[in-house]
Amino acid sequence: MREFKEKFINYADSFLVGDDAEDQMIIVKRDHCLAVAELTLELVKSVSESAEDLRSAEIAGLLHDVGRFKQYRQYRTFSDAKSENHAALSVKITEELEFLAFLPEQERELILNAILWHNLPKLPEIQVLRQQVLAQAVRDADKIDIYSVVLDYYERPELHETVALDLPDKPEVSSDVVAALIARQGVSMTSLQTVNDFKLCQLAWVYDLNLPRSRQIFVERNYMERMFKLIPDFPEFSNICQQLNDHLTGENLNDSKRRK
Repeated sequence: MREFKEKFINYADSFLVGDDAEDQMIIVKRDHCLAVAELTLELVKSVSESAEDLRSAEIAGLLHDVGRFKQYRQYRTFSDAKSENHAALSVKITEELEFLAFLPEQERELILNAILWHNLPKLPEIQVLRQQVLAQAVRDADKIDIYSVVLDYYERPELHETVALDLPDKPEVSSDVVAALIARQGVSMTSLQTVNDFKLCQLAWVYDLNLPRSRQIFVERNYMERMFKLIPDFPEFSNICQQLNDHLTGENLNDSKRRK
């Protein structure tokens, strides 16, 4: 894994140009991938003791956003709508650079699927347990670390423009976004009109956390309360906050190992 991480870091750092302002977003995404690798490993450990599962977890987490570096340098944005699907681009780059050449074919397929599916509105029906766990863990780990990144940027407003998908920073919230949260559903990216919409969209991610350990981490890190403080009050907001907290703390968060 040490050599694998070095290869990844060398690839990411190849996009640095020596200008602090220019390089900041590349560094943020590089560090995000490293953090997601650790988180995915932790999440899979909570449900599996298989050494192969743990290896796949760390690799899939590390590569899930490997397409972001090319995306940002080519298009100057992390918005897929303004560029291209970064998950598909990550799969393409993973294959072009033969990152997974040392792995058995079946394991390569599990990892590539987890990468490709991590940004879908909803995971497809997955029949293979190993694939399901890996896809869920990458998806959850991505959300967990993105929260730490976006909260830092929201709390430092001079830096958050690109992280917030270039949305205007206006006080309004969109009715479609509010309605989705009240219904305990995910928010469509096409509904986002403002930075506050994006914050509400990220609150709705809680309903798409798949593994008990993922929900535990959200509670332990106090992510909800920090995000609540960054959104202006509106009539439905109090009920939305209560629903989200109930979902996080009302689930059975005690997990037992799934043995392969």
